[in-house]
Amino acid sequence: MAQLKIVPKEDWSILDKYLHRSTDVVLVPEEALLNGSLGSMTSKIRDLEGYVDYSFGGDPDIRVDILDEFPSFQASELGLGGFDDEEDDG
Repeated sequence: MAQLKIVPKEDWSILDKYLHRSTDVVLVPEEALLNGSLGSMTSKIRDLEGYVDYSFGGDPDIRVDILDEFPSFQASELGLGGFDDEEDDG
């Protein structure tokens, strides 16, 4: 089960800075660096920003899939057709 959310253009430009297709992402809220338990590690965490060797240790906290084209696997999973149909057309 998942929630489908339509993201307004102005919000998408913000999300697009952090989420990239085919790239796993570990997000660190800046507030957690400034006022949370991560404060003592702020410098080390900032030095790590970029690609890191990281194992999610099981299931990630959340999963994000992006429906931005048709046909696509995402559209097919939503019952919109297209992905499997495209293979049948060949």
